[in-house]
Amino acid sequence: LLTSILKGVVSDGGTGPMAGVEGFEVAGKTGTAQKPDLTHGGYSAKKRVASFVGFVPADDPRLVLLIIVDEPEGNVYGGVVAAPAFRNIARGALRHLGVVPDKPEALPLPQAAEGTLVRVERKSGNEAGKRPGALEVPDFVGLSLRAAVEKARILKLRVELRGNGYVVKQSPAPGAVWGSGETLTLNLQG
Repeated sequence: LLTSILKGVVSDGGTGPMAGVEGFEVAGKTGTAQKPDLTHGGYSAKKRVASFVGFVPADDPRLVLLIIVDEPEGNVYGGVVAAPAFRNIARGALRHLGVVPDKPEALPLPQAAEGTLVRVERKSGNEAGKRPGALEVPDFVGLSLRAAVEKARILKLRVELRGNGYVVKQSPAPGAVWGSGETLTLNLQG
């Protein structure tokens, strides 16, 4: 129940949509507080602390971050000042940790230039090494992390990501015969 409420904070109608990370469901809480006025007592009319605390993926957290901005200039709200910092740090940390997006359908798809021809081949189990249920491993080398995750999602392949950037090596190799249920390992750099 609490997680679903915290997911709402990061939704379009919440106070922290700027904390959203493409491809992931984020849960969190924004905060904006007045600082105490230590000279005159009470609270300062001008000094604030903006914050955002969140976890991602929301339903199976791999990362928890607390962002605190002391006395922000200009806008003072946690959803505007701290939430974007959460998004940027989480994006890089998730990539570094190799966490696969839990909402890959939310990732923007790479666009091919107009007039580009794409050839798609699918071999049956008999053509792919004569093993029923076996497939020929597709080529992921050269794809960005985002494109590789989307391709794996479309093909319903289980993948393990190592690193970030672009796929430089994969195992099994492209064209190898591969049984259903196996995991494809993608090494990324750059």
